[in-house]
Amino acid sequence: MKQVKNIILGAFVFFMPLFPAQAQSSARSVFRNILNELSGFMSSSFSAEDLAGNWDYQGAACNLKSSNFLKQMGGNLVNSQVESKLSDYLQKFGIKQGACEFTFNSDKTYSAKLGEVKLSGNYKLNVSTKQITLTHSQREEKINGVIEKSGGNMRLLFNADDLLALMKTVNAVSGSNSTKALAALTDLYDGVQLGFDLKKRNKN
Repeated sequence: MKQVKNIILGAFVFFMPLFPAQAQSSARSVFRNILNELSGFMSSSFSAEDLAGNWDYQGAACNLKSSNFLKQMGGNLVNSQVESKLSDYLQKFGIKQGACEFTFNSDKTYSAKLGEVKLSGNYKLNVSTKQITLTHSQREEKINGVIEKSGGNMRLLFNADDLLALMKTVNAVSGSNSTKALAALTDLYDGVQLGFDLKKRNKN
């Protein structure tokens, strides 16, 4: 976590002189929000019991991976912009609030509703690294992701190729062909983790 913060601070110091004077206040706010978000998610403790339950989709999510952060900062990559674009693409699959959810069971099975498509299968969770692997009951392909949890909120994130693989599974089940536009997005943001912002549903 400290190393990631140092990279972000280094980028801030390097790029700040490039911003016009009137834009530097906004730039400081962006970097402050990124640091606060990273601190909240990456410092949160996590266990298999925390994952079990129903999780409702709140919106698209992204994470700037430290290994590509400096490279990506040369463009217009800001979390909110990427998430807005990703949200638009996900809506083409019917993925929006009220139409997307994940359920993780304690027996290592999961189910998901992504728009009109329902998926189910098994998952493997590495609690120490917060890495999760999803397999579909009718497909052999494994989809690897990472979990970032803070309180009752969780981000389920994937490398671009894994998110695209998940959406291709959705297409295969639905019989549609909507991944071309998403593929262009994931190619553009290669090296950035993309996925879902989820909120745990309260038990009645």
